[in-house]
Amino acid sequence: MSSTTDPYRKLTPRKVALITGATGGIGKATSLALAKTGEYELALHYNAANEDTRSALSANIATNTGIQPHFFQADISSYDAVRKLYADVIKAMGAVDVLFNNAGSVGGHSGAKSLADIPMGVFEETYRVNAGSGILLTQLCLPHMEEQGWGRVVFCSSVAGLTGGECWLRYETMSGVD
Repeated sequence: MSSTTDPYRKLTPRKVALITGATGGIGKATSLALAKTGEYELALHYNAANEDTRSALSANIATNTGIQPHFFQADISSYDAVRKLYADVIKAMGAVDVLFNNAGSVGGHSGAKSLADIPMGVFEETYRVNAGSGILLTQLCLPHMEEQGWGRVVFCSSVAGLTGGECWLRYETMSGVD
């Protein structure tokens, strides 16, 4: 396979780190921490973060580290969007060496006091965001990591998986998955 069609080609001397849910909280802190090492090019996933949020994070990373992150939008409640996210990252940056699965959602619904109150469609969409998309991205990234004999996959979960709370029923169910 030629280097121009090889999906695992390296377009940068640094390792490529893909961080989902990168524009807030843990994802934002992880982005900055990895950039500060100087060892990673950053592929930062976001779903709905506005341009001001992305620009502020980009400026923070560039000012503190000299690294210019790349942003990739995807609604990861859709497995087709997850596959496109992966394809867009490897096309722009080369193969992923580090995958930090951080994206999570409560599905925009809160206040359910019983699992019986949650429609299956809402539960399934929340599962796809909080667990399924991370598994799929891992499956997509692993061949390169295995081929080169090195890679890292991290699943970040929330403390809600341990502490619970009535308004987070679907979220905490998936947050125990790590």
